[in-house]
Amino acid sequence: MKIVGEGTLPSPLRAFAWSPTVDLCIFVTAREVTAHRLTGLKVWTVSCNTLHSPDLEFTHVAWRDDGI
Repeated sequence: MKIVGEGTLPSPLRAFAWSPTVDLCIFVTAREVTAHRLTGLKVWTVSCNTLHSPDLEFTHVAWRDDGI
């Protein structure tokens, strides 16, 4: 695997998952989950504010067995 980029996240990372099937990396912090392509392009974000749940904290992430 080669390094295609690097950066910093706004808060500590709680979980990370990569799916070669859909070429996405998922980053989980306490307040936000983001999906990025390996090129660094952000595909989507969901946050506690988006879900209107200020007390919510994200802790885990998992892909289905088929990678989707």
